[in-house]
Amino acid sequence: MNPFRQFTSEGKQDAISPTYCAAKWFEGTIWLHKGMTASCHHTPLDSIDLDINFPSSLFNTTNKIIDRAGMLSGVKVEGCNYCWNIEDKGGISDRRIKSKSLLNSVQWYKKTDLFPTPVQLEVAFDRTCNLACAYCGPAFSSKWANDIKQNGPYTNLITDSKYTNPDKVIDEDNNPYVTAFFNWLPTLSKTLKVLRITGGEPLMSPNFWKFIDYINEHGFDGELHINTNLVNHKGEVSRLIEKTKDFKIRIHTSLESSLDQAEYVRSGFDKNAWLTSVNTIMLQTNWIVNVATAVSSFTVWNYIDYLDLMLIYKQTHGDDRVRVTCNFVNYPVFMRTDLIPKNKREPLALEVNEWLIKNKKHLNKNEIEQVDRFVTVVASSEKATNDIYTKLEDALQDLKTFVPQYDQRRDQSYKCLDNRFVEWYESI
Repeated sequence: MNPFRQFTSEGKQDAISPTYCAAKWFEGTIWLHKGMTASCHHTPLDSIDLDINFPSSLFNTTNKIIDRAGMLSGVKVEGCNYCWNIEDKGGISDRRIKSKSLLNSVQWYKKTDLFPTPVQLEVAFDRTCNLACAYCGPAFSSKWANDIKQNGPYTNLITDSKYTNPDKVIDEDNNPYVTAFFNWLPTLSKTLKVLRITGGEPLMSPNFWKFIDYINEHGFDGELHINTNLVNHKGEVSRLIEKTKDFKIRIHTSLESSLDQAEYVRSGFDKNAWLTSVNTIMLQTNWIVNVATAVSSFTVWNYIDYLDLMLIYKQTHGDDRVRVTCNFVNYPVFMRTDLIPKNKREPLALEVNEWLIKNKKHLNKNEIEQVDRFVTVVASSEKATNDIYTKLEDALQDLKTFVPQYDQRRDQSYKCLDNRFVEWYESI
């Protein structure tokens, strides 16, 4: 049997259209500090043309409406290439995974309505953050923005421009998008299944705590999901636990590679603070903790270390308390895993496939699909890049250009990463 077997998935969305994605209708992220939105983390950001009389204009933009109409006609809309590429490789894309869960929870919606009401919504009040992760940038991290302001832009990058300026944001004290969100909140509070607060680091945001005070006063019937790096030193986690006793909470945090190597990729990450926060949550609450991964050319080598740590948490606190994921970095292009020669990737996929066979009993169906995705994509991608607009030599050159600048600014060295990365990087 081929260990790199192909996986297929049939979703209810096929009855509507072969390219239908429920996330385009019922899910979205809104960055209030930028006045921008997206259907998911894999699609381009879309500017919001805000109508203060209709706060739902935060969600239903002209471009989203056009994309929805295209999907209903069977078009593979260009902004969704992340999922089309995974499906072309035989993998289970987020289009399939998201549509399954969303369509099950929206029986009472018109699934083809071009002006839908979201079922799951993610909101960022600001970009205040104490980390500057390598794959992030000044648009989503104040620490990144301060780096660019103090040290100037990264230079001589061909394939990505997000590291070249500090990026403008809207005045926090006079932000009409934040005002519109709080005006929309009485309606959202009654209809949303999931409201996810992100950042930046939301536990550092005054508007996040304003929101927590609002739901304590007015109530919220859905699940509240919170994206947090859990690298907190001022009692924020304990404060959150105290203020959300009456709500259904799920934590989303991130970890790439091993704990030690995460301190390189997630600049500012403190493994001891992270472990303390996770253990506090495990012992003092019944919350589920999703530990997300951003699999990149830096971290793909150590996905197995991440899985082993998740297995320890599952065995200690119960399989349902900690959830496994796998997300691939698509931008910047020079951090994509498919830049790595296939013969170096295949052993990584085989190692993870063997882990999955041995430990599948500890994973739910979605987690199995997540790990399957790693195996399929890492092993099967024949292309040097999955972007027809990017030359392989440009992406590799950008990786070699980025790393020395990143190391100098962060006072770190790429040589702390897995030896297989070091060997490959130095061979470029």
